[in-house]
Amino acid sequence: MLDLAPILAAPDDDAPRLALAQKLRGDPLGTFLKLQCTSPGSPAAEKLLRAHYETWVGRKVAGAIDAMSAQFVRGFLDAIAFEHSMHADLSGPKILACLGQQSLSLVRRVTFIGGAGGADASRALNEAGKVLRGSPAKGPKIPAVRLLRDEVMERVREVRGLDDAAVIELARGRPLKLEVLTHCTRPNALPDGALSTEAVVALGTAPGLPRLRALSIERCWPEELEDLAAVPLVARLEALTFARFPGKDFTALPAALELPVKRLAFVDRQRFDHRHELIEERSLRLERDGASWRATLSIPAGPDKKDTVKRLEKLLASTKKIRRRA
Repeated sequence: MLDLAPILAAPDDDAPRLALAQKLRGDPLGTFLKLQCTSPGSPAAEKLLRAHYETWVGRKVAGAIDAMSAQFVRGFLDAIAFEHSMHADLSGPKILACLGQQSLSLVRRVTFIGGAGGADASRALNEAGKVLRGSPAKGPKIPAVRLLRDEVMERVREVRGLDDAAVIELARGRPLKLEVLTHCTRPNALPDGALSTEAVVALGTAPGLPRLRALSIERCWPEELEDLAAVPLVARLEALTFARFPGKDFTALPAALELPVKRLAFVDRQRFDHRHELIEERSLRLERDGASWRATLSIPAGPDKKDTVKRLEKLLASTKKIRRRA
């Protein structure tokens, strides 16, 4: 086990990382640490990572996360992703196998894809608990929530892909330092982690997410937005994303502009690279500017681009509070 206490005490400072690299002089990990801190993107660092990946992240973590999307920053795992197993009863045990794993101590972003962050992954929770702990599992029932509440995940600030049940369970426990709960989308599939309006209302004054500043929800109708505006959690947000793009019958925009947030976004058709970094999206993004909003429209090339842009230009022009920015 490495002594990560100095790094965990000052995670934004390179000095304790370089000090550890010095202690590990002659060890490939020491070389990797130094290269990532002093020469980000170094081919030599990438070569070392390919050769020692499983050793550095640990066999249990390597067997649970998507290796292609794992991101190392300044020597340690920074972003990871779990994908739902083809066999639903395997997803929970794989996630639970990561409990207490030191390699996750500096992770800041976690993505759950295809239902891995929901109740469906909890079928074998008790069985997994017996195997991993020697007794039936206790605490949160949803594996993703149990992992996020593990002490080793203390530095996680952004989570993608949790479903309604998982977020509600997460929010009702002890306070966490999560700042962003957002969705991820897959081709021809509903977004993972876009909460229903009912779920957000159910959160109410839930104590577990005091630092939350950005949230994704499903598209909702004007009458639902009134309920949303009354939720204390929403009043604290800086940014709110709707995981749907305005359709021909879109009527919720005027009501959405009354929500007490600084930024609004209506997003779909997102494409991500193998690291789950955004490449392209269809979106309408709005940023509050005094009493009005500045709008930015992004439409990927395609046969319906011209009609979509024309329709939304008309929508934006008819809303007096919006000024087109791009």
